[in-house]
Amino acid sequence: MAPPVGAPYTYEGEIIGIEHARDELVQILCNGDNQLNVLSVVGSGGLGKTTLAKAVYHKLKTQFDCKTFVPVSQNPDMQKVLMHILYDLHKQNYSDNRAKGEMQLIHEISKFLQTKRYLIVIDDLWDENSWNTISLSLPSNDCGSRVITTTRINKIAKKCCSKNKDLIYEIMPLGYQYSKRLFLKRCFGSEDSCHDALTEVDEILKICGGMPLAIISVASADFPLSAGKIKERCQEIMKSLQSAAGGLYYVEGLTRILLYSYLDLPDTLRDCLLYLAASAKNQRIQRDNLVRKWIAEGLIPVDKDSSREEVAMQYFDEFINRNIIQPVKYLKCLGKETYEVTYMMLYVLRLISQEQNFATFFSESEPHVEVTPNRLFMQCSDSELLISTGRVNLTNVCSVTMLGPANPVPLKQLKNVQVLDLDGCKDLDNSAMDDICRMIKLKYLSLKQTQVTEIPPEISNLQNLQTLDVSWTQISNLPPEIRKLQNLVTLDVRQTQVKDLPKEVLQLRKLKHLPFGQSGCFRFRVKLSGGMDQLKPVQVMGTVDSRECSENAMKEISELIEVTELELVLYDGLADMEKNDKLLSSVGKCSYLKSLTIYGDSNPSDKLSPESPNFPQLEKLKVAGRFVKVPGWIAQLSTLTLLDIRVWKIEANDLMIIGGLPCLSVLALALVALPRKQVTITSSAGFVRLEVFCFDCCVPWVSFQDEAMPNLKQLQLNLYRGPADKVPSGIMLLERLDMVMLLYSSQHVANDGVFETVAVVREDAASHPNLIELSINGDREIFLPNKTAERGFAEREFDTSVSRVITEVEEVLASE
Repeated sequence: MAPPVGAPYTYEGEIIGIEHARDELVQILCNGDNQLNVLSVVGSGGLGKTTLAKAVYHKLKTQFDCKTFVPVSQNPDMQKVLMHILYDLHKQNYSDNRAKGEMQLIHEISKFLQTKRYLIVIDDLWDENSWNTISLSLPSNDCGSRVITTTRINKIAKKCCSKNKDLIYEIMPLGYQYSKRLFLKRCFGSEDSCHDALTEVDEILKICGGMPLAIISVASADFPLSAGKIKERCQEIMKSLQSAAGGLYYVEGLTRILLYSYLDLPDTLRDCLLYLAASAKNQRIQRDNLVRKWIAEGLIPVDKDSSREEVAMQYFDEFINRNIIQPVKYLKCLGKETYEVTYMMLYVLRLISQEQNFATFFSESEPHVEVTPNRLFMQCSDSELLISTGRVNLTNVCSVTMLGPANPVPLKQLKNVQVLDLDGCKDLDNSAMDDICRMIKLKYLSLKQTQVTEIPPEISNLQNLQTLDVSWTQISNLPPEIRKLQNLVTLDVRQTQVKDLPKEVLQLRKLKHLPFGQSGCFRFRVKLSGGMDQLKPVQVMGTVDSRECSENAMKEISELIEVTELELVLYDGLADMEKNDKLLSSVGKCSYLKSLTIYGDSNPSDKLSPESPNFPQLEKLKVAGRFVKVPGWIAQLSTLTLLDIRVWKIEANDLMIIGGLPCLSVLALALVALPRKQVTITSSAGFVRLEVFCFDCCVPWVSFQDEAMPNLKQLQLNLYRGPADKVPSGIMLLERLDMVMLLYSSQHVANDGVFETVAVVREDAASHPNLIELSINGDREIFLPNKTAERGFAEREFDTSVSRVITEVEEVLASE
């Protein structure tokens, strides 16, 4: 059954939270030329895609010769969909089309629309074939026609918007102010009703996560006992949301909508998604750890063309594609993303998990029943009594994830467990290791951030172990018996007291991931004496310190033919330069190295020689320390796509070196010293493929000349206190720009330099020929193309709208 098409978050005729988005999309659709343009609204379920599309449709429909709003949903009968379109468009000549096939209906729709200016909304697309069929009926007739599609799936949005002038609009969760306004109006009829319940309201809104349908469902719940008592009502709502074990009657509609994302998946992906919900310790997701758990549980099938890890990564990417999980958009230019899943999606997935006995959840606020769980997720401190009294049978438990104290789980009873995740259990110490070392079926063990300080020799009992994570503990030694763990694929000893890799680790023939050392910390260094050439299967290495790396180890590193990810620590002493160059030269010969991070201040050799590193497949280079200047050997990195570099100063020649990198698409450039003159980017500097540029400097004194960075789409400026006359210029000359991000601390809001930079960037955004999204500390503004004013489309109304957005953002910033 398809979800309702109605507008779920209107209040007394007012559309709350999407007024600006509606007006922006209306302007965009009016602003195009006479060619057929497609706009696709994409985002996860419950964010209001249908509501937004319908609002735009009603605003525009009188300007078109014919129009229709068509719901599609999952597994559509395309004959009925096409009949719906034909009937809506051509009612007066409509006849019984049931006997007509798809191609005949497509022909009739196309023929009717051939000379018409039409507006068609295709709502809730789930597969490319549906769009392919519908699009055949939509002629490109140069009459100014417009098509709007909505979908949860990024690939489908891209499929719909295949032409340059088409636009993908990513719908975002409501911000705090709009969420609060919507909740209070729905719940109490007034925005000024919660002065004594601000804490409770904030908690409710945090759980709803800016999802309009969640907010409206929760706010509409009937709690008669607290009628008229605002604080008590908010407390009841919050308590019910936090328990949520038996299902919340008032979010059934939202549950149904989110359930579609699960039902649309193949069976193998469904299990992986349920496991995600069963193991997420909060709404944040650690990709690598989750993938290893999937593999340990046997959820990833064998593929003749790909490894299990590669297949698991493909599954994870598919969840991103479907907007089930989302990247946390910190700084794209840092090249590293965290992922999250909304609270409401977790809630729905956990309901499914419990119904199917896929996983069982215990928390202090949820009721407990007698169960025989397969997978156990515990978030409480008082479950010991429940388990010890026999209400929970742990015989068949294959996976345990703990959040909070570990003491509620009697480890002795876990005879068949394969995954044991005790990450963050602060009460877990060495006394638990005897029981853990008897879990002979264990494949995944995380002791991260526990009080364990010693790995006993009995660890050798765990012959099936594939992952051992002891990072962020006080462990200082690995026992010789670790050599017996011949199925070990991942051994994570980062941020520990381990200062020497024992020779027994070198005997682990299946080891692929060996993170060690303390990134960027010079006090705790891991000594590498030799034998590194025995680690040829290793793909991810730890932090190699140039002062703790022997001559033999340096040479042997070049023989790590499978390593793809590595970190180095270099130093700036005169005696260190030769060692730095030797280590870089050796690492530069690693044939498959794709990601390199360098810590420490250093001045590597600038001259190119046979000993210079060549990094034949390097894609990401991050200089987390500081280089005196851009080293000349960087010019050889022909495969580099991301460069994150900190230098003391930048000269024109340095820009030529970086700009000449043929594949560079993301650049994060940080200047340590205050520049004496403006950093000028010219067309001759190159940067032909650069799409993202992050400039971090005491002052954003950068100028873009005509035709500079011809493919730049996203510009990010990190602002600090500075003079008002050293501001960026030439942003309007960046031909393909569509987004500008300004980031600065709230303590710098009143600074003249920050204030002037914001004003200049706004002016350039308003003058730009492209549609520009401006984000100021996360608050978004949209500036329509400057040609809007020339064509006379509601210039005064638009200027007023933008001014209102700017004023609201400034008020929010001021309040912070």
